[in-house]
Amino acid sequence: MDNLKYLLNKKIHLKITPEICFDGILTDIGDDIVVVFDGQRYVYIPLVHVHKIRLSRSDEEIGEPTGFLLSKQTESISYHTILTNAKMLFIEIHVLGNQSLYGYIIDVLNDYFVFYSPI
Repeated sequence: MDNLKYLLNKKIHLKITPEICFDGILTDIGDDIVVVFDGQRYVYIPLVHVHKIRLSRSDEEIGEPTGFLLSKQTESISYHTILTNAKMLFIEIHVLGNQSLYGYIIDVLNDYFVFYSPI
């Protein structure tokens, strides 16, 4: 996704579905994933879910990205790399609308991952 590199470290607006839009600072981009900082946390979004990316027109301030960023361990990030680095960390996965699952990624394979939730 070299054509999106000019958006790095800029405030962007992501449209994931017609109902779900997201504003934040684009901190990293790979061939199949984008990393956005929303002011409180890093959000890892697969590009197959993104419908539109543009510079944000919002006046709302978002603080500088701080804290732990999984992707800085490698030069080029990918969906598989992010999932592998997230193994055994307590994470939140958005599944549908505003519904989330909380738990741990136990294993990552070629076409699926094993997720354990204590709920």
